Amino acid sequence: MSASDRVTWTACPRCGGRAAVGWSPEVAGEAVVEFDCTGGCPVPLDLARAHLRRPPGPAGPR
Repeated sequence: MSASDRVTWTACPRCGGRAAVGWSPEVAGEAVVEFDCTGGCPVPLDLARAHLRRPPGPAGPR
């Protein structure tokens, strides 16, 4: 496992609780290298990466 260069927070795709996301630079941007749910959910990196690639939801009313 790689060490993270940057950490952000997001919702866990399993329980909706808080989860830390560890990022490391790549040639074409950044890659998720760690994902840790504060609730202890086992979240594989491929699921975390797919969850973080989702397009944003529709904008609210204008």
